[in-house]
Amino acid sequence: MSWGVTQPRPVDVNGMLRRASKRVHLRSLLQKEGDRAMHVLSRSRLDQLITQAITETVHRLRDEGAMTLALTESRLASESRKELNAILSRIQTGGDDQVFFADGEEDQGRRIVPFDGAELELGRGLDLGSVNITASARATSGKILINAQRNAFLDVRGDGFTQSLLRKFGIDCVVRGDRAFVIGDLAFELATIFDKTIRRPLKDSASEPEGAFIVRHFLELILGRPRKPGEICVYSVPAEPVEADHNFIYHLGVLEEAIRALGYTPRPMLESHVVVQAEFKDSAYTGLALTCGGRTFNVCLACKGVPALSFSISRGGEWVDQNVAQAIGLPVAQVCAAKERGMHLFHPQDHVEGAIAIYYRHLIQHALETIQKKFQAADAVPSFSAPVDLVCAGGSAMIGGFLEMFLQELGKVSLPMAIGQVRLAQNPLEAVAAGCLRAALDETRAQEENAIQVTPAVSARAPMTTTAPSARPAWFGGPPV
Repeated sequence: MSWGVTQPRPVDVNGMLRRASKRVHLRSLLQKEGDRAMHVLSRSRLDQLITQAITETVHRLRDEGAMTLALTESRLASESRKELNAILSRIQTGGDDQVFFADGEEDQGRRIVPFDGAELELGRGLDLGSVNITASARATSGKILINAQRNAFLDVRGDGFTQSLLRKFGIDCVVRGDRAFVIGDLAFELATIFDKTIRRPLKDSASEPEGAFIVRHFLELILGRPRKPGEICVYSVPAEPVEADHNFIYHLGVLEEAIRALGYTPRPMLESHVVVQAEFKDSAYTGLALTCGGRTFNVCLACKGVPALSFSISRGGEWVDQNVAQAIGLPVAQVCAAKERGMHLFHPQDHVEGAIAIYYRHLIQHALETIQKKFQAADAVPSFSAPVDLVCAGGSAMIGGFLEMFLQELGKVSLPMAIGQVRLAQNPLEAVAAGCLRAALDETRAQEENAIQVTPAVSARAPMTTTAPSARPAWFGGPPV
C-alpha cells in the first residue's frame, strides 16, 4: 500500500465530511512505533463511524428541538465533526496513542464507473435484486467491470432550496415534477440518519407509481447504453414462487421494458441457475445453488447444467429487518445498518444484533424446511452417484456466521440426496451479475459464429429471431418474459 504523508485536512467521503489524522508509510510506521498499541482504521470502518456520528448528532439535535431546516446545513456538519472526534477519542486507549487512517485501499466505497467510456466486449450482465442492483461488463483487456448500488430511493421536495442543500453535501438527485429522488447507496444512508423509510423501485404490483421511472434512470446510470443496437443483456429473474399468491409479473415486465428502451435485447435467466453456471464448472455444472437475497431465497438443483428443480421462497434478509424492527421498535433502516456493519450471528454485541441472530436462524430454518418439502413433493429428482455440493450466494449470505448457522440447520432436515461440500460463492454479492455476463458473452459469441456460417442470401430470406423460445440456448432456465 502506498500512503502519502499529509497534514490533517477535511476529506469528503460519500458526501459526508470527515477529518483525517496523519497518513504515513506502513513500513516506517511499524519501525517507528514498534510494539506499541496502534489504532488503524480502514475506509469502510471510518465511514461506519461517520454514519454513527451523524446519526447520534441528528437524534440529539432533534431531542433539543434544534433540528430545523434552517439549522441543518449550518450546524449539522460542525456538530457531527465534534461527535466523530469524541468517538475517535473513545477508541484510543491512552493519551499518547494515535489513530491512523488507512489510505490507498482497493475498497473505497461503491462508486458508479460509467461503462460508456470504456472499451468493452459486446454483452452485459444485470442482477436487479431487491436490495442491490449490479451491472457487469468485460473490457477488451479481459478485466471484469462491476457497478453496484443499493436498489432503493428516497423522495424529497424538488424545490431549488432542497436541491441546492443536497448539492452542498455532495448528494445527487433526480427531479421529476415537484419531487426529487435520491437513489442508491446515498438514499439508504440518508434514510438511516433521518429515520426515514426507503422505497423500492419495483413491487409485485404498481404500488410504487415512480418505480418504473426510477428503474429506467438506475439502469441508464449503471448499465449505460449499448455499444451497438440490440446488444445482448442477460438479466436475472426469480424462479417460480412457492407461494401461490406471489408473483413477479409487474417486476419482470417493467425491468424488460427498461432494458429494451436503452437499446439492448433483454434475455432472462434464473438467478439460482446463473450461480450453478458460475460456481460448478469443476463438477460438470451439477450441484445445488441457493441465492440468498433481500426479498427471496432462490433454489436451483441442476444436473449437467440442466435445471432439475427450481423455485423461490418469499423470505429474505428484508424479512429479518422488518421483524426485528417490529419486535424492538426501531426503524427498519437502522436494523439493516446494524446488520451490515460487520456483526456475527454467534457473537451479538447488543440487543439489536441478538434479535437479528434469532430471526436469521428462523429464516434459515424456514428456507431449509421449504426445500425439504419441495424435494419430497417433486415428481422426479435425479439420482446422484456422489454427494452434491451446495453453494450459497447473495447479500444475505454475507453476514458473519451465516455458513456455520446454515450448516447447523442443514443437519436437521432430510434431503433425497447426500450433500457434499457447503460453501459460499467466490463473490456472493457479485456472483449473479458475473454469471449473467458470462451468459451474455456466450450468446453473443454464438450469434457471431452463426452469422459467419450463414450466407447473406439465406440471412435475408430467413432472418434469425433470437427472441423466440426455441432459439435460446439450453442454459437459459426461464421462459420468455
